[in-house]
Amino acid sequence: MNGELKNVLYVPELGVTLISIACLSICGYTVSFSGLNAIVERDNTINMTASRSGEVVITHSDSALVAATCQTTLNVWHEGLGHANRRIIQRMASGIAVMGMLITPESPPLNECCHGCQVGKMHKLPFIKSTTIYENVGDCIV
Repeated sequence: MNGELKNVLYVPELGVTLISIACLSICGYTVSFSGLNAIVERDNTINMTASRSGEVVITHSDSALVAATCQTTLNVWHEGLGHANRRIIQRMASGIAVMGMLITPESPPLNECCHGCQVGKMHKLPFIKSTTIYENVGDCIV
């Protein structure tokens, strides 16, 4: 499959490739699931097939697009999953929400000074209330 993925988040340490089925659909692809297999088509042409083998998804195409299970630190998952909090990441990794997502056992705690989270939580201070009352006199404000 020759193609281009646009508007993607590049996280080299993540080790897992996630492709959104909804985004494929918006781009005109059809994704069909049958048992452990998936087929990605567009214009009646099969662009990619994948099969599940345990916790690893193996893709079959002309290029090497493979999503595999890996262990990654909490901080890398945090950044790769849009700055999700520790509890959500650990719940996902527990197998309740995501299969094959592993957190490195010696993973340090989440970085308390994450720049992305700090920027996202910034807010403007309220404006100081004015005690001045203006009156409209003709075309002038007094």
